[in-house]
Amino acid sequence: MGSSQNAAWPMAVICATLAKEFIEAEKKIKEGYTIDSLIEELLKDTQPVRFEDDGYSHEWGEEAKKRGLYVNESFCELFDRLNK
Repeated sequence: MGSSQNAAWPMAVICATLAKEFIEAEKKIKEGYTIDSLIEELLKDTQPVRFEDDGYSHEWGEEAKKRGLYVNESFCELFDRLNK
């Protein structure tokens, strides 16, 4: 975001997403899950998109492609993709 842009909408989306996930976690805890089991499940579910190294490195681009994730090669390509 630019300095002149209002952050209210992006923050509202982030807060709504977090609220939804907290509700899902609360349901699972009521079903008998433990906090540790929830964390284990999240770690397993998010493994395909997590890269716990330098996300700006060339290696991440290669790893992301192996995982079937979109890798932006140029701004123009990204801009075209966003406008579809």
